[in-house]
Amino acid sequence: MKVNAECDEGIASLVTALNDVDGVITLDSCQDCYPWGANVFFTYGHSWAMLVGLLQRLSTELAKLELPFGFSLYLAWKGSNDHPRAHICIEPEHVGGLAQAIRQITPSLNSRRSVSSGGR
Repeated sequence: MKVNAECDEGIASLVTALNDVDGVITLDSCQDCYPWGANVFFTYGHSWAMLVGLLQRLSTELAKLELPFGFSLYLAWKGSNDHPRAHICIEPEHVGGLAQAIRQITPSLNSRRSVSSGGR
């Protein structure tokens, strides 16, 4: 398992699930922080277009699962960052369910990355 930063126990399953997606680097997380609830910041690829592409695939695949809870997925570009970051937020009681859903779609996300990057 790749570990990029310490994380709260209550968000660890979501951080681990995101880190299983090839190319994702988790940056920061919190298990219950106002105003977002449980949340994780992460990045992917070398450009905003690559990150947007992952967010589109992630949201499309998760929508197919018709999850019984909501979550928010943002693209955030803060002044001092050299490229944007993704930000996923969810009510703390649904962290495990979202982590499980991401694990379920990870093979699809990883195979698409392999095809689109020529196996790199």
